[in-house]
Amino acid sequence: MNCNKTDWKVGSVRIRALIIAVEDYPKSKTTSTKLEGTIANAENFANALQACLNVPPENILFCCSGTTNIQQPRGANKQDVSDAIQELIRVGANQTDCLFVYLSGHGVMKPAQGPEPHTDVLLCADFISNVGGTSSFQIDELTTRLARGLGVGTHLTFVDACRTADPVFPITPFDFIVPQANGTADRLRLSSVSTGNSAVNDGLFTNTLIDSLNGRLSLEIDPTDPTSCWVTFRSILNDVNRAMEPLQRVPEPKTEGKADYRIHKFQRANAVPSVLSPDGRKAPPVELLRDNDEIIFLGETNSQLAGKLRDGNWTIILNKPNFLEQAFELRKGRKWKRLDVFSIEDLSTAGRPDRTVAELELERQEAEDFLRTNASRLAIELRLYRYAYAGVYASLWTSTDEKRRAHVSPRVLGMDIRTAPSSDFVDFPGNRHPTIGNYFELVKKIVSQPSTYCIYKQA
Repeated sequence: MNCNKTDWKVGSVRIRALIIAVEDYPKSKTTSTKLEGTIANAENFANALQACLNVPPENILFCCSGTTNIQQPRGANKQDVSDAIQELIRVGANQTDCLFVYLSGHGVMKPAQGPEPHTDVLLCADFISNVGGTSSFQIDELTTRLARGLGVGTHLTFVDACRTADPVFPITPFDFIVPQANGTADRLRLSSVSTGNSAVNDGLFTNTLIDSLNGRLSLEIDPTDPTSCWVTFRSILNDVNRAMEPLQRVPEPKTEGKADYRIHKFQRANAVPSVLSPDGRKAPPVELLRDNDEIIFLGETNSQLAGKLRDGNWTIILNKPNFLEQAFELRKGRKWKRLDVFSIEDLSTAGRPDRTVAELELERQEAEDFLRTNASRLAIELRLYRYAYAGVYASLWTSTDEKRRAHVSPRVLGMDIRTAPSSDFVDFPGNRHPTIGNYFELVKKIVSQPSTYCIYKQA
């Protein structure tokens, strides 16, 4: 599935993050004192939140032990973590729609006694040994306090830590009281390993999270809008499962909320309806002319685009600007970056059965004259070509943000090309539609043909 991110409106959805990455354990007597790559993975996750969701840096609390490139990091001792939670609740209570929590470091799992659930624990940077529990915290306690303290919203927690069993591990809770906010947030959690297993410190879990958040992997189609799709918690889970299954590693979700929670929206590279005039004709759409900066027209005469507009009987020249002039006015005089206009050389077999060849040639001449005369006013680059029909008519559109659109129509014998069936496709940077790519390649082939020649160039 090919998709591209739509604009994410900072402020309309208030996003925060708490990231705890414990790489150095300088006092530990029972674990390794260093987990190489832990901080780098956490930094990559923080950077992804900023790049892909536009989360402001000041909305990300980054706790770590070890060297980091993050500005103004906090420590990762138990008290540092406690302070970070309280600070997050202080600034984010009733003002957080979505919270990302990323936890990485040494972890253990205390097996359940009776019907109670297992207890997952993350060891803080001041951990010494499992004799005392003051230098660790229960992950459930952390997420519960945040859910109650921040109020209504959705919290997504990702844990990359071991969950090996330690039945006698002592646990000491945080020693502060959480003020109850307006409601309690939904909680969705994904651990990199299943209950009782060790995590592998290779970055696969975090890298897959980042790729998934960026929409590079699986997405869910919006049932109410087939041109859109979403990154959801469920799509992330599917991506992580797919990445880890060949290595026989099993991530484990825990949900107290909807697994299809929509994190952010993408547009699909897909077929879309053609833009038609009220009478069903495929007049050059002024809104596309207005919004796109590089346009290619593989047309017949291009009379509606740039010529003199006539009535339906082709007897009266209408007192109105052509479509290109109308769009230029809407662009408030902003020049197109590039216009390439191809007109058929031999109009004897054109898809306009109600027009004589002489009339079509006059249309073509009027359009070419207008473009020549106004080239420097309308565009930075403008080229006029004559070519032989190549099996399809098309217009190819590229906007300043590299979004592309293709409108294509084959010639149908006996039918006016302006009402013949057509197809449209859209795609986006990094998420290209093969059909659009094929038509851009077709243009290159047409330009290289001996029968194609350039009759005017403004550069």
